[in-house]
Amino acid sequence: MTDWRANPRIGKSQFIPLLPEIKKRLTMGETYKQIHDDMITRGHLQIGYDQFTRYIRKSINETKLYEYDPAAALTDPESIAIFMADALETGDAEYIAKALAVVARAEGMTEAKSQPGEVDT
Repeated sequence: MTDWRANPRIGKSQFIPLLPEIKKRLTMGETYKQIHDDMITRGHLQIGYDQFTRYIRKSINETKLYEYDPAAALTDPESIAIFMADALETGDAEYIAKALAVVARAEGMTEAKSQPGEVDT
Protein backbone atom coordinates (compact mmCIF):
# COMPACT_ATOMS: atom_id res chain seq x y z
CA MET A 1 0.00 0.00 0.00
CA THR A 2 1.34 3.45 -0.86
CA ASP A 3 1.55 6.25 1.64
CA TRP A 4 -0.80 9.07 0.60
CA ARG A 5 1.52 11.58 2.28
CA ALA A 6 4.21 10.84 -0.30
CA ASN A 7 2.03 12.36 -3.06
CA PRO A 8 1.95 16.15 -3.40
CA ARG A 9 -1.29 17.72 -2.25
CA ILE A 10 -2.24 20.17 -4.98
CA GLY A 11 -6.02 20.48 -4.70
CA LYS A 12 -6.19 23.74 -2.79
CA SER A 13 -3.47 25.31 -4.92
CA GLN A 14 -5.56 24.49 -8.01
CA PHE A 15 -8.81 25.69 -6.43
CA ILE A 16 -7.78 29.09 -4.97
CA PRO A 17 -6.83 30.76 -8.29
CA LEU A 18 -10.19 29.63 -9.74
CA LEU A 19 -12.25 31.04 -6.85
CA PRO A 20 -13.20 34.35 -8.56
CA GLU A 21 -14.48 32.45 -11.62
CA ILE A 22 -16.32 29.95 -9.39
CA LYS A 23 -18.01 32.75 -7.41
CA LYS A 24 -19.04 34.50 -10.64
CA ARG A 25 -20.51 31.29 -12.07
CA LEU A 26 -22.39 30.57 -8.82
CA THR A 27 -23.82 34.09 -8.92
CA MET A 28 -25.00 33.39 -12.47
CA GLY A 29 -26.89 30.34 -11.19
CA GLU A 30 -24.64 27.43 -12.17
CA THR A 31 -24.55 24.45 -9.82
CA TYR A 32 -21.45 23.12 -8.07
CA LYS A 33 -21.68 20.02 -10.25
CA GLN A 34 -21.81 21.98 -13.51
CA ILE A 35 -18.81 24.10 -12.53
CA HIS A 36 -16.77 21.12 -11.29
CA ASP A 37 -17.45 19.00 -14.37
CA ASP A 38 -16.55 21.87 -16.70
CA MET A 39 -13.30 22.62 -14.88
CA ILE A 40 -12.33 18.94 -14.88
CA THR A 41 -13.07 18.71 -18.62
CA ARG A 42 -10.98 21.83 -19.33
CA GLY A 43 -8.12 20.43 -17.22
CA HIS A 44 -8.20 23.23 -14.65
CA LEU A 45 -8.85 20.90 -11.69
CA GLN A 46 -7.76 17.41 -10.70
CA ILE A 47 -9.76 17.13 -7.46
CA GLY A 48 -12.90 15.13 -6.80
CA TYR A 49 -16.36 16.61 -6.50
CA ASP A 50 -16.52 16.10 -2.71
CA GLN A 51 -13.28 18.00 -2.14
CA PHE A 52 -14.42 20.72 -4.55
CA THR A 53 -17.67 21.24 -2.61
CA ARG A 54 -15.76 21.33 0.70
CA TYR A 55 -13.51 24.09 -0.62
CA ILE A 56 -16.54 26.05 -1.87
CA ARG A 57 -18.39 25.70 1.44
CA LYS A 58 -15.29 26.83 3.33
CA SER A 59 -14.81 29.85 1.07
CA ILE A 60 -18.50 30.77 1.32
CA ASN A 61 -18.34 30.62 5.11
CA GLU A 62 -15.41 33.03 4.99
CA THR A 63 -17.19 35.45 2.65
CA LYS A 64 -20.93 35.32 2.00
CA LEU A 65 -21.50 35.34 -1.74
CA TYR A 66 -25.12 36.48 -1.85
CA GLU A 67 -28.55 35.92 -0.41
CA TYR A 68 -30.47 33.88 -2.92
CA ASP A 69 -33.52 31.67 -2.68
CA PRO A 70 -33.66 29.37 -5.72
CA ALA A 71 -37.39 28.87 -5.11
CA ALA A 72 -37.97 32.44 -6.31
CA ALA A 73 -36.68 31.50 -9.78
CA LEU A 74 -39.00 28.50 -10.13
CA THR A 75 -41.97 30.33 -11.56
CA ASP A 76 -43.33 27.82 -14.07
CA PRO A 77 -43.40 24.08 -14.74
CA GLU A 78 -40.56 24.32 -17.28
CA SER A 79 -38.14 25.98 -14.84
CA ILE A 80 -39.05 23.38 -12.19
CA ALA A 81 -38.44 20.55 -14.67
CA ILE A 82 -35.01 21.94 -15.62
CA PHE A 83 -34.11 22.46 -11.94
CA MET A 84 -35.09 18.90 -11.03
CA ALA A 85 -33.39 17.39 -14.09
CA ASP A 86 -30.15 19.05 -13.01
CA ALA A 87 -30.55 17.75 -9.46
CA LEU A 88 -31.32 14.22 -10.64
CA GLU A 89 -28.27 14.29 -12.92
CA THR A 90 -25.99 14.56 -9.86
CA GLY A 91 -27.20 11.21 -8.51
CA ASP A 92 -26.72 12.63 -4.99
CA ALA A 93 -29.73 11.66 -2.85
CA GLU A 94 -29.17 14.48 -0.34
CA TYR A 95 -28.92 17.06 -3.11
CA ILE A 96 -32.07 15.70 -4.78
CA ALA A 97 -33.96 15.85 -1.47
CA LYS A 98 -32.93 19.49 -1.01
CA ALA A 99 -34.01 20.26 -4.58
CA LEU A 100 -37.42 18.71 -3.89
CA ALA A 101 -37.73 20.91 -0.79
CA VAL A 102 -36.94 23.98 -2.90
CA VAL A 103 -39.61 22.98 -5.44
CA ALA A 104 -42.13 22.44 -2.63
CA ARG A 105 -41.32 25.90 -1.24
CA ALA A 106 -41.66 27.38 -4.73
CA GLU A 107 -45.13 25.87 -5.05
CA GLY A 108 -46.15 27.43 -1.75
CA MET A 109 -46.12 24.26 0.32
CA THR A 110 -44.94 24.63 3.90
CA GLU A 111 -44.32 20.95 4.53
CA ALA A 112 -44.18 17.93 2.29
CA LYS A 113 -47.15 15.59 2.51
CA SER A 114 -46.43 11.95 3.14
CA GLN A 115 -47.42 9.38 0.57
CA PRO A 116 -50.20 6.95 1.42
CA GLY A 117 -48.79 4.20 3.57
CA GLU A 118 -45.83 6.28 4.79
CA VAL A 119 -45.49 7.30 8.39
CA ASP A 120 -44.53 10.85 9.35
CA THR A 121 -41.68 11.01 11.83
